[in-house]
Amino acid sequence: MSGTKTVWLVALVVLTLSACASTHVVKESTLSPLELQAMQTREFEADTKMTFGSVMTVLQDAGYIVESADVATGFITGKSPEKSTATFDLIWGLGKKHGTMRVTAFVEPIGPNYSKVRLNFVAIETKSVGYGIESRVDTPVEDNEMYQNVFEKIDEAIFIRKAIETDVPEEPPESDGA
Repeated sequence: MSGTKTVWLVALVVLTLSACASTHVVKESTLSPLELQAMQTREFEADTKMTFGSVMTVLQDAGYIVESADVATGFITGKSPEKSTATFDLIWGLGKKHGTMRVTAFVEPIGPNYSKVRLNFVAIETKSVGYGIESRVDTPVEDNEMYQNVFEKIDEAIFIRKAIETDVPEEPPESDGA
């Protein structure tokens, strides 16, 4: 095999392998760890079981698909439905852009009838084009208003659960014997 053919063969192999490449970038937070924790954490006046159920309800009401939940560990993971759009690139041609939001929640007791919730939302954007090239960017959500909105909904869900719990009689009513 001549030297020129070998160079072209190596170039072709390199291009073929690089065309199937994928990249995954995780963007760094612009907040300090303490600022991030303060934004993502809230305490509630409710036991862990009630708070856990309220977090699950709020996530499901917001359209998240709960992928795993364990009341014993207090850990919940979920994701939003995926949104896709078609894209076009002059070099690579047609492709797709997918976007979804992932959430993790950790519910822990901090006293008898008090619990703490930490939420973490991450926006995930995946782009794929011809020849198997794919890129993914994970971006932590640092929107304080969004977190506060979710925490308010959890607080409302706890309020409703407490109201229902106090309205339910502890023992069934006795029958007349008739």
